[in-house]
Amino acid sequence: MYVIQQIEDIKDQLQTQQLQPLKILLSENRLKAMYDNDQLDSQYIISIISEEHFKPMMDEYTNKVLINGAMPPLIKFDQYNQIRNQIIELYKVFFFGDPLSQLEREIEFRYLALKQSKFFKYQMQQRSKDKCLWTHSQQRRVELMKNWMARDINLFDDLRPIYEPLLLNQKIKIYQQLLKIDDASIKEKLQFHLIEKHTLQKSKRRLVTIAQTLFTRTMLYTNCIEFLRVLDVPPDFHIELSIINIHIWLICNRLQQINTRESNNLATLLFKACDRHIANEVDKIHLRKKHDLVRDIEAYMQTGRKYLEYHFNRNVKTVKNNYFKLDALIWSIIFFEKIPRYSDKVFLVAEYIKSNYDFLNTLPYESFEDCIVEFDTFKMRIDYKTQLLQVNPPLSEVEFEQEFLSDNKVKKYYYSFEDQENKVIELPKFESEIKSLLERRLDVLGENIRYIIKKYQNLETFDHFSTHEEQIKQEQKKQKYIWNTQVERDPEDLRKLIKQRRIQQNNM
Repeated sequence: MYVIQQIEDIKDQLQTQQLQPLKILLSENRLKAMYDNDQLDSQYIISIISEEHFKPMMDEYTNKVLINGAMPPLIKFDQYNQIRNQIIELYKVFFFGDPLSQLEREIEFRYLALKQSKFFKYQMQQRSKDKCLWTHSQQRRVELMKNWMARDINLFDDLRPIYEPLLLNQKIKIYQQLLKIDDASIKEKLQFHLIEKHTLQKSKRRLVTIAQTLFTRTMLYTNCIEFLRVLDVPPDFHIELSIINIHIWLICNRLQQINTRESNNLATLLFKACDRHIANEVDKIHLRKKHDLVRDIEAYMQTGRKYLEYHFNRNVKTVKNNYFKLDALIWSIIFFEKIPRYSDKVFLVAEYIKSNYDFLNTLPYESFEDCIVEFDTFKMRIDYKTQLLQVNPPLSEVEFEQEFLSDNKVKKYYYSFEDQENKVIELPKFESEIKSLLERRLDVLGENIRYIIKKYQNLETFDHFSTHEEQIKQEQKKQKYIWNTQVERDPEDLRKLIKQRRIQQNNM
């Protein structure tokens, strides 16, 4: 790339787009001053998030290719386009290497897996023979990720991940080739045919691997910049869990529609993986009554799945037209009524769910088996509100306020409608349950405060409450320790008991 000649006619344009070289990092004070003067460019951000071997390559790239929106002269366009394509090919080879066959990719994967285990051993035991350099790019490579370069583990936001297929069926042929290359012994060949081959073909272990990989990829996608920024998802613990929950339900719903033994088992394992993740995330929170929170969140997730199933598969009205009351459903089971009812976020997510639900219904089982389920925020319509507003006309501000203040048990803006038997179907109001729980806790807190105020009102009340507390403690000790009841007996009674036991022993 360095020896490729520039086009003379665009030298001035290339010089205007030049910034500080990527391999030079400015001081913190200098960056603050540049930020205050509105001089901070994206190149400094690229410099911070990029790995060291990426920076010289990117510097040379900006010396040859226009990236600031300028265009070369029309006469030189073909020459510039040829140079640009050549540089892009070099760029791909520099980062990703030459295109690999499936066998070569498997050999690379095995090497990286062994290196990863060696690196983890060094972290645990600090032995010099296990010391090795493990980069973030290699970690992404082990995860079978295609766009694994120019990313940093310290960033909270991540690019949208694009993955390679698992191809478990093809790995059988690849392993057989590797056995021939390694000149494996008879014992190793028997072990492959009896154990590993069966694991790759048909077994519970195969489905567990697929389920865990599919769940991890789906979870990472819901944390990427594209998903969070386009849908404008608020940073809320409950909302994030419900978003993961609804993505898993969309996958499992399609697997259950395929309705084979393997697809149903895979759906069950996916739900279990999702429940495990939710329990682990809740377990990280430092709370006294954590079990109550776990139980409540599990109930909310199960309720969400139940109503998604009812909306898309069972109710006649909503099965005919999935848009019917969809915004109200999303407002309740995803956003937990924490944002305004007719917010743009509600309509965005509702259209996203509908478009990806239609997309997943076209996928065969092989796509789920290879873990290639590409959710996409750009599958939804540009006019995402049009269809929803036609089917579900919103209430005006006056009507909404009147309905909100009315004594009606069923509100028009909630997810509620009449089914075939004229029974009103309504989602539970999550806010009312939370309020009742808070009210109970406030009542207990109020009783404790009133007790303390009475105790410290004056010296007489303090003495009374203190003696009362001591009496309660003594009674609790008596109940807890059985020997306390014997110590408080009269000594004469104890002497009589001892005498009776001696007489009984002599008689025996």
